[in-house]
Formats: sequence, structure tokens, C-alpha cells
Amino acid sequence: MPIRAEDRWLYPIDWQQISETVRFGRASSRCEQCGRPHMTRVAHLGDGRWWDALVSGWRNSRGRRVTAKGFALAAVRTTYVVLACAHLNHDPADSSPTNLRALCQRCHLLHDAAEHRWRRWWNAFKLRALRDLYEDPRLTRERAGSRLVVEATSLHLVGSQVGKQPHAARQIVDLNDGSVGLFDQQPQSGSARMIQHDRCIDVRQG
Repeated sequence: MPIRAEDRWLYPIDWQQISETVRFGRASSRCEQCGRPHMTRVAHLGDGRWWDALVSGWRNSRGRRVTAKGFALAAVRTTYVVLACAHLNHDPADSSPTNLRALCQRCHLLHDAAEHRWRRWWNAFKLRALRDLYEDPRLTRERAGSRLVVEATSLHLVGSQVGKQPHAARQIVDLNDGSVGLFDQQPQSGSARMIQHDRCIDVRQG
């Protein structure tokens, strides 16, 4: 499994040598959980059972010999096995031999499933905590966009009313085409006169 950049400093300086000793020395290039061989393409059924070519038989997710009957040939899949050195307690700083185990991708992911769920929750929790201190950037962008529309509408209103009496009440209506309409009252079909200025449209009765 790849090492996250923020956790790299937790690993010992000779981690590469320690990992190779566990995977190739102690484990003899086989997964210590299910027994799948390193750097080999194996056939499996997706439920942990896999075909061991050395003994010409099936093994389960614990590496024990089993019989596989009643499965469809289309259910057989293949995967390329790559061993990794996993920390059993999920602490990269603890590299004692009893805390390390050589695992294939499947066994490694199953072992780390609870840890991955906790990390997803923790990342979501940190995001919610930041929102308590700072506003969500998405809300900031939305508010800024609304302010620009209102400012552009106000500038057009001032420019179009020079020398005229201001209207008593105006409504800002989104015309759904990237522009904004200013209505004295709710316009009726055929009775509205539209004056366009930049991206703002002044709609008046008559």
C-alpha cells in the first residue's frame, strides 16, 4: 500500500529493509494470511477462495485447502498479487516484528477497513469543525456572485433614472438567461417595455 505523504516521517529510516525482511525472509514471498504468492497472477472466486497452482487445489482466505464445487466458470477472476508489509495496530511508528505482517492487497484492505472508515469520518469531522471557524468557500463564492448581480442592477437603476422620479417599488427577477429584470410591478404579457444595459434589463410597464 502507498505511504501517505503526511505519515512518511513516522516510518523508520530503514523501513525498506525492514519491509523486505518481513515479506521475503519471514513470509517467504507469500501472504501470511491467505498464502497467495508474491508477484504472481492467481485465479480466485471473489470470496477469498483462490487456486494454488503449486498444489493444484483451492485455498480459502485463511490459506487452508478447500473444495470449490458448484461455481460457474464465468465467476473465476484473476488478480496480480503484490505483497505489502502491514502494521497490525495501524501505527506506522511501531515497526516491531510482532506488529508487522506480509499481506496481499485483499487481506491488507480487509485488515484496514475499519481504520479507513474511521479516517473518512475524521476527515469529514475536521471539515465540519473548520466551518465553525471559517465559512465554507462554496458559500462564500455563492454570496459573492449574488452581490455582484445586485451591484450591477443597482448601477443600472441609478443610470436609467437620472432626471426622473424614482419608482415606488421595484422587483428583481431572474430571467433565467444570465440577466436580471427590474419590474415596477409584475409585468403582463405584451405590456412590458425592456431596456437592456450590459447584462441588466430594465422592464417597465407600457
